[in-house]
Amino acid sequence: MEMFSLGFLCLVFAQSLAVEASGVDASGLKGTTKYRISGGAAGSKPKEKVMSLTFAIAPVVEDKPAYQQPVYVTSNDDGSYAVSLPPGKYWIGPPAKARAPENYLPGAIAVVERIVVVQEQAWTQLDVLQIGNAP
Repeated sequence: MEMFSLGFLCLVFAQSLAVEASGVDASGLKGTTKYRISGGAAGSKPKEKVMSLTFAIAPVVEDKPAYQQPVYVTSNDDGSYAVSLPPGKYWIGPPAKARAPENYLPGAIAVVERIVVVQEQAWTQLDVLQIGNAP
């Protein structure tokens, strides 16, 4: 009798997780992170490469990023990332700005800030760019 009860509970728990996961995983952001170096010698073209980067995502509430509610994302070694998010508007940007927006000063290297809308039941493709300025 105990084996049946335990097995039944495990089955119910697994079904419950499947329902939650399908709702959460139905929308979000995915893409590639890139690093661009610009500047340097006169006439040189910016160089861009795919690489692992960390960036912040914060929901936009009343047309302002809610920096106190960030999610930090680090892409894989090949620059790919995917993060499940509920539908809504989001700010994408530098982790340092999400941690302390009132004291943030952009440096020589920074993630380009963007606003993006995640639609219900859809994955939004967004490439995240970090720019560095060469001397």
